[in-house]
Amino acid sequence: MIISIVGLDGSGKTTVCNEICSILIKNNFKAECLKVNPFYEQGYKYYKDILYELDKKDNRLQEKLLEAIFTLDIYKYINSNISNAKEKGKIYICDRYTETTSALFEELKIGGDLYRDTMEYLPKADETFFLDVTNEVAEQRIYERDKIKDGLNKHVSWTIVNYYRSKEYTKIDASKPLNDVVNQIITYLKDKYAIFKYLNSEA
Repeated sequence: MIISIVGLDGSGKTTVCNEICSILIKNNFKAECLKVNPFYEQGYKYYKDILYELDKKDNRLQEKLLEAIFTLDIYKYINSNISNAKEKGKIYICDRYTETTSALFEELKIGGDLYRDTMEYLPKADETFFLDVTNEVAEQRIYERDKIKDGLNKHVSWTIVNYYRSKEYTKIDASKPLNDVVNQIITYLKDKYAIFKYLNSEA
């Protein structure tokens, strides 16, 4: 089973993923957290300088290479770490999955056809939870975490939030305290899936 947690930077994705994973493990589930982020993968780091150079010469070529790098990095990471999503009893809690890069391509006005076609070969998330917060809350959390003021790109965040809201993801009010956010997700899972019926968030 694959559970995806998406949202803005500062919405609490990593913290919530770790907490959900911890609760599942304490309840004797086989669970693993994965952080799916194209910006941290080696392909993007390796080609970053080349991308900047190409941007001076041919913006369209730069966009195509950017899409190819993101696509290969995401595919490699997920394919390598989720060898069999249907493995009995295995639950993957993903800090982002494939949705964030789709939203990024939409914001950048890059076609994204290569990315979307390639993602069809990867297992789909069984559940995607959208941690919804205001820009103000996200910026405050980013400042508390990184001591960076105005650390949120508002134009990008607006596009990404609109993308998430346009999808049939389960919306979670992530402006609330961590325990409330986690309990919203746990309650949803218990109500929908029989395997989680007796899940104890206090374990």
